[in-house]
Amino acid sequence: MNRTKFDESITALLYFKNVPVSETHTSFLFNMMKDDFTDDEFQEMCMDICKSEELYNKYPDPKLFYDRKKTAKETILIEEGSFYLDDTMPQYRAVIADLDQDTRDRICNGVWKWLIDNKRGELVSEQFIIERLKQFRPTPTEDEPMTLTEIKKLITDHKGE
Repeated sequence: MNRTKFDESITALLYFKNVPVSETHTSFLFNMMKDDFTDDEFQEMCMDICKSEELYNKYPDPKLFYDRKKTAKETILIEEGSFYLDDTMPQYRAVIADLDQDTRDRICNGVWKWLIDNKRGELVSEQFIIERLKQFRPTPTEDEPMTLTEIKKLITDHKGE
């Protein structure tokens, strides 16, 4: 992490939270975290801490930053323009691989739209998205014949038992 970017981010956070700046404290904090965060990560975390934490006129505890880094790895921000969903992602393809391409596209688009409409600006887990993909899967009806891909999957699954 770049010291100048760090100073800008931490100073803005401290200013908005009415925390007196201490060059010594700032240097110690920078030296502790400089190899653990990128400039952008640190700036985003400072903004989040500014919006969601009460600092009680004290420097933020390093744990506030490290917890956010851990959470960021485990979750996905649902935001139009930065979040996308398609069947090329292995973790999602596994859930819908047995379906034809049009159906996979329809499911991915439906889940993406649902997430944008219902979870925009929120962090969700990868597992949450996988569960939505399962919910959006079509259920075969008696009037609707199974596709060859679906039949092959049933046979493969049955052989595995």
